[in-house]
Amino acid sequence: MIRLLLIGLLAAFISACATLDSMLDSVIEPVSGWVLTEQPKTLDERHIKSITESETRLAESKINDIMLTLTPSSVAETANKQEAQQDNQALEQAQSSYLWLLKRTESDKVKIEALQKLAELSVIQAEDYLDLGSEQQMREKLALADKYYQQLLTDYPEQVDQTQVRYQLARVKDLQGQNDESLGLINELAEADGEDEAITEARFRLAERYYSKKQYPQAQELYNQVLATDNRFYNSALFKRGWTHFQRQNFDYALDDFVLLIARVYESPDVRSSMTSTLLEESYRVSALSLSYLDGPQTLAEFFQAADSGAKSLNDAAAEDISAFESDLYMALAALYEQQERLQDTAQTYITFVRENPFTEDAPIFEDRGIQVLTKSGFIDLVLRAKEDFVLTYQSGALYWRETGLERSEQVADMLYGHLDNVISFYHAKAQESKEVNDFKVAVNWYSIFLTSFPTHPDHDKKRWLYAEALDDAQMPKEALRQYEMLAYEPNSLTPKDKEEAAFRLVLGAQTAYEALKDDLNRAKLIDESSRYLATFNDSQRRADIAAQSVELYLEADNIESAVSLAGVLMRIPQATAAQSKRAQIVIANGTFDLGQFVLAEANFTKLLTTFQLDDTQIQSFRSRRAKSIYQQAVTLKTEGKTSEAIAMFQHLAKTEPDMPERIAGDYDAAMLMLDTKQFKTAINALKAFQKRFPSNELAASVPAKLLLAYEATEDWLATATEYERIANTSTDTEIKRAALWQAGENRMKLTSVKDLEYSTMIWKRYIKEFPIPNDFSLEARQHLIDLYGNISEKSGDNLKWKQDFWRRKIITTVDSAKLTDTRARSLASAALMSLVTDKFAIYKNVKLTQPLGKSLKKKQSLMNALLSDYTKVSDYKIQADVTKAGYSIGATYALLAESMWESERPKGFSEIELEEYDLVLEEKIYPVEDQAIASYESHIQLAKDGIWDEWIQASYTALQELLPARYQKEEVSDDYAP
Repeated sequence: MIRLLLIGLLAAFISACATLDSMLDSVIEPVSGWVLTEQPKTLDERHIKSITESETRLAESKINDIMLTLTPSSVAETANKQEAQQDNQALEQAQSSYLWLLKRTESDKVKIEALQKLAELSVIQAEDYLDLGSEQQMREKLALADKYYQQLLTDYPEQVDQTQVRYQLARVKDLQGQNDESLGLINELAEADGEDEAITEARFRLAERYYSKKQYPQAQELYNQVLATDNRFYNSALFKRGWTHFQRQNFDYALDDFVLLIARVYESPDVRSSMTSTLLEESYRVSALSLSYLDGPQTLAEFFQAADSGAKSLNDAAAEDISAFESDLYMALAALYEQQERLQDTAQTYITFVRENPFTEDAPIFEDRGIQVLTKSGFIDLVLRAKEDFVLTYQSGALYWRETGLERSEQVADMLYGHLDNVISFYHAKAQESKEVNDFKVAVNWYSIFLTSFPTHPDHDKKRWLYAEALDDAQMPKEALRQYEMLAYEPNSLTPKDKEEAAFRLVLGAQTAYEALKDDLNRAKLIDESSRYLATFNDSQRRADIAAQSVELYLEADNIESAVSLAGVLMRIPQATAAQSKRAQIVIANGTFDLGQFVLAEANFTKLLTTFQLDDTQIQSFRSRRAKSIYQQAVTLKTEGKTSEAIAMFQHLAKTEPDMPERIAGDYDAAMLMLDTKQFKTAINALKAFQKRFPSNELAASVPAKLLLAYEATEDWLATATEYERIANTSTDTEIKRAALWQAGENRMKLTSVKDLEYSTMIWKRYIKEFPIPNDFSLEARQHLIDLYGNISEKSGDNLKWKQDFWRRKIITTVDSAKLTDTRARSLASAALMSLVTDKFAIYKNVKLTQPLGKSLKKKQSLMNALLSDYTKVSDYKIQADVTKAGYSIGATYALLAESMWESERPKGFSEIELEEYDLVLEEKIYPVEDQAIASYESHIQLAKDGIWDEWIQASYTALQELLPARYQKEEVSDDYAP
């Protein structure tokens, strides 16, 4: 079992040693003599003034160490060393295994392999002991390695690779401090032919020794040999050759070597190791040193231009694309200049990169650094111009972003923000100082760029605010208002207070526009803006002022409804001043009135009058409007047919506003409604009260007529007559006065007391006296007197016929003198005359014929003639009823005379014969009279032929029957004339 384990362990060690062999072959220990750390102390001061000896030594030492470890084998070797240090016992076991194998084997090949592995293991152990600080044990192990390599060269000169073994031996001797022996071996190897790795390393080591002794031509030649092929020393040799060119002041060649080296080892920063990073940093630095002795950024620009055009080639496949680190080289050069306080050159370096590479990811970074350098230099104008260029180049939507297709990084965004903020601050401050519109317009442009480039930046809304102010100052009000609108009403980071301020500025802007033109459009805009403000900022201290202004604007626009509504809002705003509240209540009251909302108007005027301090003019005005409001309510109720409610409202008006003109109309209208609804008694009271209260009012003139209507409706004839008489007494209008007096008489006649009837006669007498014209009315008045005296006579028992006859004669005289022909006048005259004639007929009838007969007959004949004349006159009036009566009466007058003659007194003392003779003579005298009577009757009955028949025609016919019975007693005759 143990044997099997040993064999397995041996196999593992043999395999591991094979790997170590390949690694160790490529290792150049930096702490040994193989690392030539001596560097030249000075350079030609005429050309190199910025390089110190310490800088050069530090750079070369660091890079040399790194270069010799940047190979796969060295990395693996390092890993194996660490493993050996962690498990030294395993190495001892491996070494014992190889010693055991060396003693036991007879095979030269196995012995050679064992010796090689023993030598290599001894070197590894020596290094471990060195790390552990065990110098004695280290030397013992190196001595063993020296022994094993010497044995290989002595015992197997033909079977081993002399070059490799000698190389390893030289290495061991160097580690032992045997420099001469080591150098001798190296020289032999360097002069040997071939491209063996050991020979290459020997040449490299020898070149390093020449370099340390400042024998630059010899060193350069050996570096060239190393660089003839691609080997693990290539990068180190390239680096050192670059330094060699640098020391020989061949800066352009030095630059070529360093750029080639950078190209070979370059890795992206996110994947490169720390050693690679250090190498690149130093390479950039020494490249910058080289460039600083040439034309600096211009040389670098030309270098890359030549590379891009193919005019320059690095002749290395690994270095085909050098653009990846172009920015690093510019950065290194700029850093060097800045370290040397060559600020202008520093800035120029950054600027040159941007000029040569405008559409690269690093362009904004370089331009920013250039600006920083200019800032340090104190060139304020240049800094401002550079910042402006930066902003214009890298603002959102700029050509740079379109060409590159890149998304702006946070770093570039910060740069852009910083520069743009500086530019904005400068130009806005300048504008605020100069107060020039054009200066503000410049600031506006930069603000616009900011808002476009930083839509989500925390300062976006603050900048928009300043932008709006700048626009305002630049006399660009529309644009300014648009910005304030976004600040006020669109989602953003502003505080509620700031949003309110923005909204208020919108209101101010709209107000300015309106005040400039005073037009309907801008007024509407101001109203809309104010409304939006009021709807959004409920807690604003400005609400009351804005609402108050909007109320007035609505009134200007004749939008009363909106004015009233907003005034109501204003009344509820706690911040409203007493004056604003008062004005709001005035608007509400007047507005509801103008809108016809009279119920509300009354309440609002009442509130206004009872709540606020008002001057006398205002009080009078608002009371008037309140009165009108109440009045209009009543009118509306009246229109709707709500009479009782309307009357009550008119009465409410009288109580509320007793001194307003509307109260007068209200009282009057209430009375009219009472009349319309037949509430005559209440109407009479209302009208009397109106008449008493407002005697001079124009409506009072119509009250009497209305009162009369009410009186008549209630049949209060005394009141009616009294009112008419009052009108007649007070009216200055003749016609009204006449008509009123007439009606006074008419209504007085409806009363039945003697006193009232007598009073009526006074009215009619007055009427006749004051208004004899027109005749028709004065005739009627006379007839009324006739009738009244008749009634009085009946009631009082007094004989007032003489008064009646007086007025009858007045009627007849008036008709005759005025030659009145109208039916009524003729009728009155005819009736009056007939009445008078009737009285005369009675007198005529009562006159007895006595002796002497002639004398008495003459008297009676005189009366008869007068009667006949009057009857004829009655007939002339052509009033049928009177005409027929008169016609009969004429015949009756004749018949009565004949009868009276026959019945007359006979003379006294006559004998019977004388009396008979007397009678015969008398009879002869009577016959003509009877004939006249018959003729009159016959003439009278002729009216029947005209279709006229009445009692008087009948009477005439009857009389004819008596006078001429033979002739008129026939039935048929009667029938012929009967109607």
